[in-house]
Amino acid sequence: MNELPPAGDLQEPAISVKDVDKFFTQLYNYYAQKGLGVIVLTELCSVLSLGFTVSFTTFLMGVVNWSVLSECFDENTCQKVEEELFLNPFHQEPSAYKFIITIYFLLFFSYWVYACHSSVQRVLAAWEMETFYCDYLKIPFNSISDVEWYQVLEKFIDLYDKDQLPFILFPYQKEDTVSSPSDHHHTPLLSTEGQQNQRNHKPELTIQHIICRIMRKENYFIALINKHQLDLYLPWWLSPYTTEQLVLTKTMEWSLYFCLFDEMFVMNNEGNYIIRDSFFDDVNGLQHRFQMIGLIMFLLIPFMTIFMILHFFLENASYFHSTKAYLGPRQWTPFALWQFREFNELKHFFDERMNAAYIPATEYLLSFRNPYIIVLARLVSYVAGGIVATILFVSIFHSEALVHITVWEHNLLWYLGISSALFATSRSMLPDETKKSELPAVLLEKMRCHTHQDGSNWLGKEHTTVVRNEISDLLVFKIQLFLTEISGVWLTPLILCFSLPRCVPTLLEFLRFV
Repeated sequence: MNELPPAGDLQEPAISVKDVDKFFTQLYNYYAQKGLGVIVLTELCSVLSLGFTVSFTTFLMGVVNWSVLSECFDENTCQKVEEELFLNPFHQEPSAYKFIITIYFLLFFSYWVYACHSSVQRVLAAWEMETFYCDYLKIPFNSISDVEWYQVLEKFIDLYDKDQLPFILFPYQKEDTVSSPSDHHHTPLLSTEGQQNQRNHKPELTIQHIICRIMRKENYFIALINKHQLDLYLPWWLSPYTTEQLVLTKTMEWSLYFCLFDEMFVMNNEGNYIIRDSFFDDVNGLQHRFQMIGLIMFLLIPFMTIFMILHFFLENASYFHSTKAYLGPRQWTPFALWQFREFNELKHFFDERMNAAYIPATEYLLSFRNPYIIVLARLVSYVAGGIVATILFVSIFHSEALVHITVWEHNLLWYLGISSALFATSRSMLPDETKKSELPAVLLEKMRCHTHQDGSNWLGKEHTTVVRNEISDLLVFKIQLFLTEISGVWLTPLILCFSLPRCVPTLLEFLRFV
């Protein structure tokens, strides 16, 4: 990796930026994540948590003998099965189940290795940015939280205008070659190859220009979503058996980025990304990529499903148990996030806007209460609360009774857990009668101020269930969002293989004139 020259040495720079978009993205990521220390800690925790998930889920599926564990009913039977609880995965007869577990481990271990490699690249890039921020922008690592993003850009543009950058930002290459933006290996951000002096024909650099480069792919995705250019619905031959609902999950987003945007851009000799001319006419090529990724996703369905279920359980089981909110908090759907996001809106600005919209949106949904559910919830909370109170009263005098007294083949501890869950769930469905909520129209207007929705079709209908259902489709419970992601693993291959190839001609025509 090439090092930046000393900050005081501002003579003719001998190094140039190979990928200007990548440079500005790394400049922004360093600011958004608040410095090198936070980035290193984030990447380390991410790698460790992924490694734990892969190893622990493999242990649960391949080592724990669940058939023996199911025979543990009391102290005597549990002592008998203790020696047979754990299996030796290397001394078992081959079976289809063991084959699936082996493939599962190999797949996600390979993914973990790739994640480690990617984390190292991000840390190395952040290391470069640390030097640039401290030595040239004069922003030390302990002051990054006190600086606004526009101030960082103003400092950078000032250095650019005064020709005080330690590198050539916009090189003019003599070779008539085009480099591919799809190289996923880490290459040094700064190259020492001989370049012509940029001062002779230096392009103008503005804040808008920098943000457009950072948001290049995201802007295209926002346009495709808002203009409904992507056929993300199930194939027509499944329509009679399902409701017509758009499928946009994290799995689908990754597939679209890989098939579309990673193949769409090339870098010209001036270091700018442009859309390949041949891309607009390659209908069959894009259709083939969609179908190939769809086939690969189909083969990975069982492994991705297992991993996502176990990961969700490990991530949220403790939260659900401690808060007793078994549906989880509400979250914006991926479709809502892309629908609300504006062109050239950086992530930290967008997150602030959506967080501000979250409170009035949830309060708006809570203002709609079904009287039938409220009556039933009061009944369930009364019965479940009575059972919990009785069992706890018994445990005060005879704590061992929770384990040894059984009713219908289950001990009192089991009934205590079930009753506590029912009590917490039913209580969460009851309105807070001591809290005065605002009118639905006021809450919806507060939400619209942050989401920047038109909402003209809501005027005078804010109190209706039609509008309420429209908002609830955008802001769903966490468990509902998880089930949508799981179903997306199964539905994404169908959409990639059958639905998206149909819209390729119109999609390419739209991109040609966008």
